[in-house]
Amino acid sequence: AHYFSISDSTGRMVGILSPRPISTFAPAAWRVVDTYGSSATRLEHPEIGFTMLSHRYVVGLRANGRRARDADCTDPAANATLYEIPGAPAREGDDMIPVLFRVVLLAAEGQVICSRWEGNARTGYRATSFTPEGQRLQALDEDVKLVRIIPAAPIDRLVAFVPVTQG
Repeated sequence: AHYFSISDSTGRMVGILSPRPISTFAPAAWRVVDTYGSSATRLEHPEIGFTMLSHRYVVGLRANGRRARDADCTDPAANATLYEIPGAPAREGDDMIPVLFRVVLLAAEGQVICSRWEGNARTGYRATSFTPEGQRLQALDEDVKLVRIIPAAPIDRLVAFVPVTQG
């Protein structure tokens, strides 16, 4: 009934706590460009996230979330799907996204990210990120991310992309 909305300067991502596959949330019109891992991988506490990489490409990611002491940790991606939105205009850099999709997922294999959250339902929540060993991952927190709980709706109406402007 509810999703997480994660907003920063690049747009709005959507997080979902669900055992269902990524494909059950993606609009039928989105075209699969590439996949990573297996949707059949069993996870104890599956989390799904959708992020727009450009106006044309969206990535759906599925990983296991877990509690570690006083932090929420996300294990490496169990699977991911790169989608293309039919009819979306091609922009500079779009041709590299399918390659970067694979490279980034391979580079992130084995990486666990933990977070502690501060805030409340009215104003939203902000995270402090670190490795399981306690090393701060400040670069992940530099672009202020605000997390809110929102009513569930079709993913294509919730995710948003804001291009980075030069200047």
